[in-house]
Amino acid sequence: MKGSALLAILIVAAFLLAAALLATLFILLVLLVGLAGLTALLTGILVLVCHLTLS
Repeated sequence: MKGSALLAILIVAAFLLAAALLATLFILLVLLVGLAGLTALLTGILVLVCHLTLS
């Protein structure tokens, strides 16, 4: 009984760890995509401003 309970605890801990890692990766991915989008937006605005001032 003791061994199976320990095994169950280990399995639950492993699942929690995997879930935490997945959540962290997901958050990092979202941040990365948001940062890339923001950079693209700023670059576009900069190009537009340069184009308007030079023309």
